Amino acid sequence: YQLGILIMQNNRTGAKSFVDNNNDVLKITERFNNLNELNINGLNTAYKNPLLAASLSAIVPGSGKLYTGRWKDALFSFFFLTSSSWLTYRSINNNGLNFSSVLYGSVTLGFYTANVYGSSKSAQMYNQRANDFYKNEALKLILNDP
Repeated sequence: YQLGILIMQNNRTGAKSFVDNNNDVLKITERFNNLNELNINGLNTAYKNPLLAASLSAIVPGSGKLYTGRWKDALFSFFFLTSSSWLTYRSINNNGLNFSSVLYGSVTLGFYTANVYGSSKSAQMYNQRANDFYKNEALKLILNDP
């Protein structure tokens, strides 16, 4: 049960140390092997870096969401921000700096900022879903008494 609790606490390195330090005394069971395999898979999980996701989206709108696997959000962000940026540019180019130009620019800036922030949150949610998956799987293995 200790191994399962360590996995549920997202303490994967502690769980690996527990297995390595107590491997000779532990009663190896199917449940233990399944928990150990789950922990190894958790150690090999590629988590997404929120700062990298935000930085990618700051450079190319939507690319941070693409990095976290949310390709529909990435396409929407890219096309919306590029079109609103183009509208802002056209308004300034044709009418000079007037109310509509400032309005378009403000809306575009707001959505650009939200895109960068949303990409960071998307990476955090990706990581949370991965952690929740391993917690739930460990809980299933612990509670599945033969």
